[in-house]
Amino acid sequence: MLHLCHGNQLEDLADRLALDLARPVSSVLAPDLIAVPGQGIACWLSLRLAHQQGIIANTLWQFPAELLWYLFRAVLPDVPTTNAFSAEALTWRVLNVLVDEGFVATHPALSHYLESRDPQQRWQLAQRLGQLYEQYLVYRPDWICRWQRQAAENWQGALWRQLIDDGNDRHWLIAQQEMLRRLNGDPSAVEQLPQRISLFALPTLSPAYLELLQAVSKHIDVTIYHQNFSRGYWTEIVSEKERARLIADAGGAVDEYLETGNPLLATMGRQGRDQLAGLLQLEAVETEVFRSPPSNTVLGRIQSDIFELQERDDSQRFELKPDDNSLQLHCCHGIMREIEVVHDQLLGLFQADHTLEPTDVLVLVPEIDVFAPYVDAVFGAATGNRYIPWRLVGRGLANASPLVETFLALLDLPFSRFEADKVTALLDRPALRRRFGLVEADAEQVRRWVRELGICWGIDTRDIAELEFSTGGKHTWRAGTDRLLLGHALGEAGALFSGILPRAPSDGGEAQVVGRLRTFLEQLIELRTDLGGSRTVVSWIELANQVLERFFRVESDDEAEARRLREHLTAIAKVTAVAGFDGEVPLVVFRDALKARFSGTTSGQFMTGAVTFAPLAQGRCLPVRVLCLLGMNNEAFPGRETKHSFDQIKAQPRPGDRRRRDEDRHVFLEALLAARERLYISYVGRDVRDDSEKPPSVFVSELLDYIDSMCKISGNGLPSNALTIVHPLQAFSARYFN
Repeated sequence: MLHLCHGNQLEDLADRLALDLARPVSSVLAPDLIAVPGQGIACWLSLRLAHQQGIIANTLWQFPAELLWYLFRAVLPDVPTTNAFSAEALTWRVLNVLVDEGFVATHPALSHYLESRDPQQRWQLAQRLGQLYEQYLVYRPDWICRWQRQAAENWQGALWRQLIDDGNDRHWLIAQQEMLRRLNGDPSAVEQLPQRISLFALPTLSPAYLELLQAVSKHIDVTIYHQNFSRGYWTEIVSEKERARLIADAGGAVDEYLETGNPLLATMGRQGRDQLAGLLQLEAVETEVFRSPPSNTVLGRIQSDIFELQERDDSQRFELKPDDNSLQLHCCHGIMREIEVVHDQLLGLFQADHTLEPTDVLVLVPEIDVFAPYVDAVFGAATGNRYIPWRLVGRGLANASPLVETFLALLDLPFSRFEADKVTALLDRPALRRRFGLVEADAEQVRRWVRELGICWGIDTRDIAELEFSTGGKHTWRAGTDRLLLGHALGEAGALFSGILPRAPSDGGEAQVVGRLRTFLEQLIELRTDLGGSRTVVSWIELANQVLERFFRVESDDEAEARRLREHLTAIAKVTAVAGFDGEVPLVVFRDALKARFSGTTSGQFMTGAVTFAPLAQGRCLPVRVLCLLGMNNEAFPGRETKHSFDQIKAQPRPGDRRRRDEDRHVFLEALLAARERLYISYVGRDVRDDSEKPPSVFVSELLDYIDSMCKISGNGLPSNALTIVHPLQAFSARYFN
């Protein structure tokens, strides 16, 4: 049976989930399957369930797509462990077709785009198409089925048909049909299914996914715990912009039937509105665990108005009190100032409220990799009473792991000129220094030699000549290290020897460092040669493992990073094997594939007893006492959506489609409703050069307009101005001491 539980607060939905999980199932050893939208919700929910039940065990947390394939493997035989229709696998499968010149030549659009025969351009097109086909499988299953049944009317359909003819054709739509046929015709197959499935706080589910859940619910219990922002019926409310457009299209005939309800919900809740409409069409047993938010603060009143689906008029304005700090906006001159200000503000909160713990604070930013260096510079440098425990989560593996970052830098060698700063930067990594017997002081000595000898870039004279430069080889790496080696061989500086001026050694202890430096350079030069040409993916992976052995001596502090790197290399081999790709690719393609995999792997855990900095998309709906939104400036949020001319989903939109702007609006709305006591918003609203004003995000502007329409203050001025603090350029400004 299908159950649908509505609730506006995750705490209540989690309590209902705990109550449902307390009901025993026939098999004690059967795990509870819970689908979650991300790792943040999984961490929060597991802690909440453990707190209520005393323990959390035998629970399998899965993303929605993983849950589907878990069901397929439970019921159907011979379902592979690696999905051949994931975006990553489809990329390699599409690349297999794009290297077929006969197929490309029959489609002018493809042949025109690939006429340069650039392998990186071909790979990038394969990546985009792989992601697009994955979206077609989820949001356009009718297109996929039509392309497989009959001759395609466009090149995308022909390309899909070629993928199916040349390789695995068992995508999730086919597996779904096979599973449902077996469940309906074989009673013993039902026993292979889990006895219950729970889906918790999933913001988007495609119509095809909902249809599958409806079909599976005929055999087992399926419960959807849906975060419903309002207890009113709001699936048909429209924003003022939508209302004006619909009235214009209909000539004013539909004016009286269009309702805006709460303006914020109507404007920002389009994605949630489509999701709710799809859920209400299901045949399900519905329950509600709604709870009205407290409305004694401006933040609580905003949340209450959304929950009650209410729009206040002038007679119902909320009086904004001077000591109401539940919602604050901070205007700064740059990211560094945003981090400095939020650090000081949090110090003030911890001092004023001793019950507030660092784990009660969540800081969300649009791009975590952009903010990470500033967070480390401010929060990491604080000491004594100013130190606040902090943690970064959600960073890509390439940015969060120094070892992986150095590994990728080694793969970039063929695309560099051996610049002095890039080569010496490699020696900053302890694992690499240990391999060549160098210590941190030796790395500093190498930098002094580089400055003294004038080493700029290039390997030697031949390398410079190949680049068609006439500067000679005096400032190359081999020229500089030859002077060092000759100086130690002769014992002191003297006249030219074979055209080389020896550099006098300062002491005998330098000789070992010079020798190890030269060994390191020769290894780099040999690696650049090895990285040339094209190889199969398996051969590239073997070489990558050799690079790990040749350039890193891994100890306990780097062991986990090295293991994860090897696991990703193995995973790429498995994906290409499932995709049936055995062709040769240049380094630029392998490197891009590796970086794409690393960027999709995030690091860190939520709820670790520290202030958590996370990407907005990963932690947006986690309920916390204090929620901080940084980087809410117009050019940073919402993100810009990349559009391609061949994206047919954008060309032929349908209800329930994913739209970047709607997703960002939904994320902002979830964050607005997740703050339990305080919502802190900051943005870059002043230019650092001339102090001119810069607009905040359009979502922040809409929130400010709503505050001005619903609140009143004593005296003159707008309520939103009373909530906004404009900070000076410098942290030591005299304004802070007045």
